[in-house]
Amino acid sequence: MAIIKSTLLPKDEYHQFVASLYSDHKTMVVGTASAIVASLITWLKTGDANILVFSALFFLLGAARYVFMASFARNRQTLDVSISAKRWEVLAVAGGIGMGLCLGGWAFYVVTFCNDGFSELVAISACLTHMVGVAARNFGADILVTTQSLSIGLPIVASLIIRGDMWHIALGTLFVPFFTSARYLAAQVRSLFLEVIRSNARIQYMAKHDTLTGLLNRASFHRLVETRHQAGSGACMIAIFDIDDFKVINDSLGHVAGDHLLIEVAERIKKRFGDTYVIARFGGDEFVIFQPGPVGQDDFEAMSRAIFSCFETEFRCLDNVVRSSCSIGIATSADQRLDIERLLMKADLALYEAKHAGKRKYRVFEAQMDARFQRRERLKRDIATAAERGELSLLFQPIFDVAANRISCCEALVRWHHHEFGNVQPTEFIPLAEGSGHIFKLTSFVLWEALRQASTWPRDVGVSVNLSALDLQNEAIMGEVERALAHFEFDPRRLTLEITESAILSDPLKATAMLFVLRNKGVKVALDDFGTGYANFSYLVDIRFDKLKIDRSLTLRVIEEERSRTLVAGVAEMAKKLDMLVTVEGIEKYDQLEVLLDCGNIDEAQGWMFGYPLPARAIAALLASGHASLELQKQAAMA
Repeated sequence: MAIIKSTLLPKDEYHQFVASLYSDHKTMVVGTASAIVASLITWLKTGDANILVFSALFFLLGAARYVFMASFARNRQTLDVSISAKRWEVLAVAGGIGMGLCLGGWAFYVVTFCNDGFSELVAISACLTHMVGVAARNFGADILVTTQSLSIGLPIVASLIIRGDMWHIALGTLFVPFFTSARYLAAQVRSLFLEVIRSNARIQYMAKHDTLTGLLNRASFHRLVETRHQAGSGACMIAIFDIDDFKVINDSLGHVAGDHLLIEVAERIKKRFGDTYVIARFGGDEFVIFQPGPVGQDDFEAMSRAIFSCFETEFRCLDNVVRSSCSIGIATSADQRLDIERLLMKADLALYEAKHAGKRKYRVFEAQMDARFQRRERLKRDIATAAERGELSLLFQPIFDVAANRISCCEALVRWHHHEFGNVQPTEFIPLAEGSGHIFKLTSFVLWEALRQASTWPRDVGVSVNLSALDLQNEAIMGEVERALAHFEFDPRRLTLEITESAILSDPLKATAMLFVLRNKGVKVALDDFGTGYANFSYLVDIRFDKLKIDRSLTLRVIEEERSRTLVAGVAEMAKKLDMLVTVEGIEKYDQLEVLLDCGNIDEAQGWMFGYPLPARAIAALLASGHASLELQKQAAMA
């Protein structure tokens, strides 16, 4: 059994305590030498040859303990094995107890039998000095300090009492609290030492692990992966996954709830994969799993199923119940020399492809992904100067006022014809503009060009411009809108700025403040794509929207499904009660429009039924011709 009660301590702390018993060999040597010299002095003073026996014992014990300490220093690595640590602990305690018994026996003999005041003073002083060293050097083992205190203190006190006179008895009594305080001092030092060990352990843990989830951080992941890979066959797999729509969850429910979700995901991943895999969190909602060994298609699917299974049940995030999913990117290597960063980059590219394929998807890296990555990087760079090169243009999609039977507004849609890649879809380049920091420049182009074109239209037709979530984080957009309106002397009431739910939720307070300023300038604000975000309607109270646009995902099935009609009718009624115009998007058939109008409270309609988005010249001609009535659109749709 371990004398320090290692079962009560973590392994690393127990090893530190054992090491403390061997940490100060110089003090041990000096103490032993002092005991030998002191015993020889008492022999010379008294002439009692029996004292030489104690001098010899001091030498032999000191030599043995020094050998133990030197051997420990050479074999320190054996502390990785708990059995070895216990053996070293027993040797240290046995040596210390032996020295204490010899010191106590020597002092007892001198005081009891030699009857020499000077020798008594030397023996007792040497014992007291040794006790101070015991408390400072062997504080790690309580039983060692206790037994040495008893083996030294009891013989001294007993010998003084045996002398029988009042003064010796009084002196013996006074020694009792001294030996007791030595043990107390050792306990205090041991407590401080333990706290230092634990503090260092916490610091080392924090340096190696993610502070939120307890998983490995990037640096520790790299080190452990290299170790596992070198010990393996050379083949391996890395999977990177992140939580679908985590930013929206974080923004709508709060960062504390988002942290709870990350913690719960980490716990499920650790439970599911155990110690066989190396698991890390690189930051945000990005998690990484390393699997050593040869892998194939079955392993890709098994890994993906295992990760997806961690998201099958709902998460409890504070007072919220969240159902979530994830997207996964996988990359493999068969090289003995592993380039971890290159492998992670491949897995990242596969993750990008998975996210664009939809939620709860996984993709395995392929060479074409790298080519697509290079294309994206090129587009990110080129979009900064696309307007200057004349590659950007606008199309305008009509929005019909169903009561007035005319076009009331046109939504401006940006298009990019790249000089090398040709037409680039907005679904591709707009996220790239946001990710590369060029979205404000793109929005500015759309705003100015839309107002320039709309300034030639009839004054009862407005224009609508989309703002991204990042635009609502940039206060410069307010000044840009004001300058463009002033430049074209454009009536602010003809300009509608369309924003999505996710754009508001990114920073509700800032978005609310900016939209309040814009509305005070006379600009209208529309809530776009309603029904695609998270159902957190508090922003409808804080922000006065002029228009609510029901997303096409809610209108596509109104002909076949009564539930869809009920939902559209409910949303439209709510919007009316909040004094908002209601626009339905995605109308492709006249029958669909009729069903939507029957739902009630529909003010405007937009969709392919009314024509595809048109270039500026074509939309201007259409508006000027007057051939834009709902009846004409009905005839065209039914033709």
